[in-house]
Amino acid sequence: MQTTLSNQEVEQKWPVITLYHIKSDIRFRYAVTVMLTELVNNGSLAKELTFMLRLPKKALISNFTLESNGKVVQGVVKTLALGEEDYSRVQRTASLGAYISAKPRNTHEFVVSVNVPARSSIACRLQYEELLERRLGTYHHVLDMKPGQIAPDYRVDVYIEESQPVVLLEMPKLRTRNAILKLANDTDNGKVNVYRYPTTDSGYGIHLSYYPSPRQQAQQTNEGIDAQLVIKYDVERRQDAGELQVFNGHFVHYFAPSGFEPINKHVVFILDVSGSMRGDRIKQLQEAMYGILQQLQRGDFLNIIAFNTLVQHWQGHTPKPYSPQTLISATEFISNMTSRSSTNINAALLDGVTLFNEFENLDVSQGLVFFLTDGDPTAGEKNATTILNNINVRKQGLRREFSIFSLGFGDSLDFSFLEKLSQENNGRARKIYTGEDAVSQLTGFYSEISKPVLSKVKVVYLDDRGEELDANLTQSHFFSFFNGSEIVVSGKLRDRETNSVQAVVTGDAKGRTIDYRVGALVTKDALMSSRLLERIWAYMTVKKLSIEALRATDLVQLDRIKDAGIKLSLQYNLVTPFTSIVVSEPEVSISMDRSDRYAKEAYRTRHKTDKDAPASINYLRIETRVVYRFAYTTVIAHVATPNAPGRNTAEILL
Repeated sequence: MQTTLSNQEVEQKWPVITLYHIKSDIRFRYAVTVMLTELVNNGSLAKELTFMLRLPKKALISNFTLESNGKVVQGVVKTLALGEEDYSRVQRTASLGAYISAKPRNTHEFVVSVNVPARSSIACRLQYEELLERRLGTYHHVLDMKPGQIAPDYRVDVYIEESQPVVLLEMPKLRTRNAILKLANDTDNGKVNVYRYPTTDSGYGIHLSYYPSPRQQAQQTNEGIDAQLVIKYDVERRQDAGELQVFNGHFVHYFAPSGFEPINKHVVFILDVSGSMRGDRIKQLQEAMYGILQQLQRGDFLNIIAFNTLVQHWQGHTPKPYSPQTLISATEFISNMTSRSSTNINAALLDGVTLFNEFENLDVSQGLVFFLTDGDPTAGEKNATTILNNINVRKQGLRREFSIFSLGFGDSLDFSFLEKLSQENNGRARKIYTGEDAVSQLTGFYSEISKPVLSKVKVVYLDDRGEELDANLTQSHFFSFFNGSEIVVSGKLRDRETNSVQAVVTGDAKGRTIDYRVGALVTKDALMSSRLLERIWAYMTVKKLSIEALRATDLVQLDRIKDAGIKLSLQYNLVTPFTSIVVSEPEVSISMDRSDRYAKEAYRTRHKTDKDAPASINYLRIETRVVYRFAYTTVIAHVATPNAPGRNTAEILL
């Protein structure tokens, strides 16, 4: 890679970004995104450039490489401490290298540090993968754009190919940290072009392109674009058991029915009004709650708890039915909330879940907790594990099941605690970012869960004889299904030759039960060549294992989960934001241990070969970082390379 360096660049204090490209390929709602950045350093000393990279919450990094002067160096996944140590060596030797680590408390934000040697250019290539989530009737694909400089060559390309026709494509928006800016012909931010192109199966794909000029980039900030490109779309679907694709021993099943009447629900709002919520946060919470209360409907019941050091109930412990008078009273309570004192999360949650025992209305089949906090517990019980145990004990005496949906407001809290709280209680957690759009974030999240239409959903898969298939499934039982969302199940068949698969979906709707069935569709040639279904299964299984680890109750169970996680990470090279990735030119290293059969087996599995590794494995290092009892493990091997001049061993990630 040759780049001409100008005299002006000699005076730069940091490397100059000359190229910034993002390309996303979306097929079957599975997005593979590649970010390519080219940096130039024309100085006489090595220079470092550090910038922030935000990946989608559910994305997994699958590749990271550096290229300089024709040399390509592959990334190695390591724990944070070892990664920092190796990158320090890169800086000391002024060699080619980079380091990625998760920003504290934000598991999907990364600090990228790239060391560029003197008088050279370097290209950084980062690849990540994610299964797109359907919310409020559309799939959301969000691309973070924050190069930190104005790039002369700036390109964003998104390609969408689906098995069903795309029936809805919203005009993309450029979302800044605090606002939404629509991209239109008459703006200075540039224009997103949308094209349709034919595909091999007589269908069509969609290509979206965004190429802002340097002038257009400078219109936003002096450091260029700092925003997200938000793409929303949906596909045609039928009122049956959904879409089922099978190929080469793997299948993926998408289920997103429509037309159901919402189930009546009992909602308990548990709202943090401690001192840290003062100012804009309490005002934004109040404004959001005004809008959320308007989304309640006839047949719903509600309670409201405001908590700081003490716990305050709106109108006592008895759930109140929806009515205009109820909304007026609830709105008045919200308006009078003030922020002060400490944060007693334990007392608030225990009081809140106990409210589901206050009455038993047969017409209400869904219990929802809407829990918001902006900090860690500072009053009452402060230990997160003890709080979770207390809730589990309290649940045992309740007559009604429920879900806890948690919102973390800002950065000053342990979001992992909220994730575990929700995962153990049939819900999910969402981070709310401070800014002008915090109100829309809060109301938007509630809108996603405001209309449960199915409960106790179960999916089973049958062969052509009507017998249940022997398969390694991702999650196949669901407490609730919300209008506008989607259930996705993936499986690995024990018999890879099986092509006849039938999905059977059962569950409870309002006033009736459902029993839907659908057979497998013919898979496209493009999917066959890419092993896409297998990739989706691996991705979803990793996500399933992380949830199981959060809920593990003993070491035997945790060891089983860890072993499965190690095997998948070796075979599919999917890494986690809780680890770091180091890219550095390999050094001569000393063999430290005996050959290991497991490492050789992993090499054969990952590279789809019956042959041993091309070099003997002398040393195996397993590096583990434990986060909330889940072990994120990397296996790195030192291999003997006798034919390589000047080197005894090299380090590889299997």
